[in-house]
Amino acid sequence: MNKTLSKFFTFILAMGMLGAAALGTAQDSRTIDAQGVAFMQAQDPAIARDEAIADALRKAVEQAVGTMISSETVVKNFQLLSDKIYNRTQGYVRNYTIIKEWKEDNIYNVKVSAEVTTAELKDDLFALKLLQERKNKPRVMIMIEEHNIGQVNQWLNSINMSASETAITAKFQEKGFKIIDRRQAQKVAQANQVKLAVQGDASAAAAIAAQTRAEVIIVGKAISEDAGSIAGSAMKSIQGNVTLSAIKVDNAEVIATASAHSASPHISAMSGGTAAIKKASGKAAEQLITSIINKWQDELYNAATVQIMISKTDFGSLNKFKRVLKTGIRGIKSVNQRSLVNDVALLDVDVQGNAQYLANKITATSFPGFRFSVTSISQNRLDLQMIKVEETAVPATEDDSFEDEEVEPNNDLWHPNTLTLNGPIEGNIGEKGDVDCYLLETDGKEMEMKVKIEPAGPTELAYLVEIFDGDRNEVISKSTKPGRGVTFIFKTNKLFEKYFVKVSARKNMVDVEYSYILKLNSI
Repeated sequence: MNKTLSKFFTFILAMGMLGAAALGTAQDSRTIDAQGVAFMQAQDPAIARDEAIADALRKAVEQAVGTMISSETVVKNFQLLSDKIYNRTQGYVRNYTIIKEWKEDNIYNVKVSAEVTTAELKDDLFALKLLQERKNKPRVMIMIEEHNIGQVNQWLNSINMSASETAITAKFQEKGFKIIDRRQAQKVAQANQVKLAVQGDASAAAAIAAQTRAEVIIVGKAISEDAGSIAGSAMKSIQGNVTLSAIKVDNAEVIATASAHSASPHISAMSGGTAAIKKASGKAAEQLITSIINKWQDELYNAATVQIMISKTDFGSLNKFKRVLKTGIRGIKSVNQRSLVNDVALLDVDVQGNAQYLANKITATSFPGFRFSVTSISQNRLDLQMIKVEETAVPATEDDSFEDEEVEPNNDLWHPNTLTLNGPIEGNIGEKGDVDCYLLETDGKEMEMKVKIEPAGPTELAYLVEIFDGDRNEVISKSTKPGRGVTFIFKTNKLFEKYFVKVSARKNMVDVEYSYILKLNSI
């Protein structure tokens, strides 16, 4: 084969590879329109707007790559029967534009057009920048103790960055991370804290970084060793080993770890050690960055853990708070009590949002007999002080023994009244657009439920009853058509431990209240 023909085939092969790569990139990305909502309540509309955008972006990712089903999930008669769902989102938003935004009643709505991709986020600097912005651009502090052959670089006393710190800093800056000046940290750090930190004490590391206002601290060790001479030469084989940990500063949570090994032949043991440590540090830093990115993605699109510390509380009030938190605030996945010592409680809350989101919601929510003051807030931690308030007693009536009554406000799915299974509740539909919402807790039990609503007196209304899933995302059952008296059957399953019931009325054109009786009975 002549050289000209060889060059031609090489050119064709290269163009084919480029075309395949371009096609793969195009197939990895999709443009999705999605709508997000946020309840404005008593909070600033600008805050509700940010929450609605975040909700829309989560939905865009879910629509684009789907919620991964880990086993057969069967949908039959509009009823979800399988409970084995794996909902870790395998994609991210590369960029987005807002198409439309509007307010409707107490709901802020945002519609976005988002480019969603499943490619490697760590290699997409544009998307990585967006991710960091959505995480409020966390600042990073780096603290590495280095032991090279013939020298020990103590982080606290060194003037210049070590080889390992230089390599790690370069990798993080390549990806757009903001690095805290080490000299600022050295001014406030104490020798005993540094010693504990580099040995792996997350609390000590977090205490040092907190004084520099960093959100993440990278700690670790870099060590080089002489593995002996290379046969037949004057060269030495020098081995470098690096271990790293990434720690959230506000709650001392270790979010990522990495380790790497590298070898460097050199005639000088010290120079070879420096080269080996640099290589190993670069490898470890790349691993750590990937793990941090994956963690942040998971927090944005699934749930982040926020630590809440409540002072001046008690056992009874804390239980009320947890109950309202689970049922009255959108995006709460779980509430786990860690401790209650004297009058201070510590909770871990998994939420689609961050501490600022929780602070906004908690301070705007009505609690029975108390309210909250925010004393401290960071990205992953919220400190609250409980303040007791006087409650107005409601006199009992003869009807109390017969049935419960709705308590306003309960006109959205995030502020429902609690239903008693097999017990009736009396509600009222008033002005046009009024709705009543209720919470039904089933503890994940599978059962058939008979839903019945009937007027408690003369009425001009046709009632509509809708059953929402435990995440308030979709209607899983409803009355087939509005009516003055409505009865239908729906099935609960193991997938959800709670359901939400919404009562509304059609043709309500007058500002007159009409009463109804709602019953949910197991059959």
